[in-house]
Amino acid sequence: MEEIKSAYEIAMERAEEITKEADGKQSKISKLKPLLARFFKGKVDADSLWGELKEEEDPDLPGEAQEMLIESLGLRTIPENFKRRREAILGLESLKSEQNSSMIEQLLQKAKQLQQNYESEREQLEERIKSELERNSQMQMKPVQTEDGQTVMQLESGVDNQTQKRFNKMLSDFEENYSRNFSALINKMKELVR
Repeated sequence: MEEIKSAYEIAMERAEEITKEADGKQSKISKLKPLLARFFKGKVDADSLWGELKEEEDPDLPGEAQEMLIESLGLRTIPENFKRRREAILGLESLKSEQNSSMIEQLLQKAKQLQQNYESEREQLEERIKSELERNSQMQMKPVQTEDGQTVMQLESGVDNQTQKRFNKMLSDFEENYSRNFSALINKMKELVR
């Protein structure tokens, strides 16, 4: 007759399985770090990365590498680096038995478009804030310390605290909105490559 396991025993077995999975993932990440470091430094290109991972026997390595490449994308990733990472992500997809190339490519295109919109709108917002600051600034006498240690009064333009807080909130909300949208795209891509 089979022995009935207690909830504690079942939980301990599951914890052991999770620990083994985490150790395996950590081992894969440790194996990929030097290779991806060379890629990020520009010492190897997407084709070389593909070639090296094609030689590996672990079928999970391309997906892990893709996930790490996707995590390295950001709103301020320069276009050249974005292009290189995009090529590598899509190239590594061809090494997997189950491929989602078209979906990943669409999400990468959306991420690129979001990145471009972010840059454009950020410049517009900064110009608008600069323009409003110039209109709303007030000339004030402020103490300034000179190089020889003396304190002198100098005429400077200033903005009241309420206006400064409003501008800071505008920038903060802008950054938060774009970061949230970009993170959602990144998470969708990571799900597809797993």
